[in-house]
This record gives sequence, C-alpha cells and structure tokens, in this order.
Amino acid sequence: MSVAEHKELILKQDITAAVRKGTGLNNELSMAIAEAVLKQLQHSWGGREIYFPVQSPADRDALIRQDFNGRNHAAVCTQYDISLSTLYRVTKK
Repeated sequence: MSVAEHKELILKQDITAAVRKGTGLNNELSMAIAEAVLKQLQHSWGGREIYFPVQSPADRDALIRQDFNGRNHAAVCTQYDISLSTLYRVTKK
C-alpha cells in the first residue's frame, strides 16, 4: 500500500467514525457517507494539501460550557471525548 493509499484509508476511517459518532448511524451507513464525502473532497481538493488547524483548548472549553446543561454529563463527555473530571474542571471556570 502506498503512502497516499494509506492516508486515504485513514481519512476514510476518520470520516466514518465522525459520522457514526455525530449521527448515531450504523457503521454501514457511516461508511457509505464517508465514501461520498471523500470522493467529493478528492474531486474538489485532489492534488492539494489541506491544513486542519487544531482547535485551541479555550475554544473547545467554550463549546463544552455551551453544550453542558448540568444534566447531560455523559453526552458531553462522549461528544468531546473527555473524562468526567475534565468536564467538571472546564465547567467550574
């Protein structure tokens, strides 16, 4: 497998995981959506490198505080892939 093919596979897996996590769709549907998204990205951006900036901790924390309503601990922890102690630390500010 070439480096480009490996990167494509990783990107497809990441998109599939994001669709599954964000929508709750099963793996089969998530993979189909990921395939369509990847094909469109290849069509639109093929041959160019894309830079994805890392979300700053302050931005992430602001989103966590916005989404947390005091009763949705598990949902927010799952959505942001954080522990309960991190949720408490962020929302305490």
